[in-house]
Amino acid sequence: MQMLKQTHRLIVLVSPSAEGNEEIQSVLQRLQPARTLTARDEPATYEELSRCAAVVVPMMSVPFAVKTALGIADSIAVAVVLKALAVGKPVFACAHDVDPTHEGAFLFGLARRVPQLSRLMQNYLQVLESYGIQLINPDGLAAAVSGHLSAPQPPTPNHQPLDLVTLADVERAALNDRKVILAPKAIVTPWARERAKELGVELIQVS
Repeated sequence: MQMLKQTHRLIVLVSPSAEGNEEIQSVLQRLQPARTLTARDEPATYEELSRCAAVVVPMMSVPFAVKTALGIADSIAVAVVLKALAVGKPVFACAHDVDPTHEGAFLFGLARRVPQLSRLMQNYLQVLESYGIQLINPDGLAAAVSGHLSAPQPPTPNHQPLDLVTLADVERAALNDRKVILAPKAIVTPWARERAKELGVELIQVS
């Protein structure tokens, strides 16, 4: 992450469990002037996600990996990764501490005694890869992200007017340019309209 700081603007999302962690706070100090967001900054987090070129998970934990694989978005961090995947944002993650075959990983010792646990965790990692998450070892993480960011990016697809706008449409727009184009007689669900206000998504009516 220090390498990326030198060439790219970083936005760091800190989970509630990490906010009081002295080691994490030390890392954040070294990453200054990166913008730091927490779970209390949900609208700003999704606004930044709409602009970002990639999402990086430098320290994937076992609970984070399992919940992401199962689609359990009960934390802002998991929700951000799943929403990023939903709109095609690239996600890079260091799964060194999750892979039970790596000596020093959180479950390494237990997985050696319980082979079923090792297979289970490897299955979860395969699911994450099937979602499009690129699992990278720690030494190669910065290079992989830098390589992606320096490559030409495809153009944003054109908007199509929608006849029905749902909550999912609004949240998808929040991760891109925060605009939803409405067909002349479009129906916007109440939840979608309220969520659009919360996330700053513009509903644009075409004639």
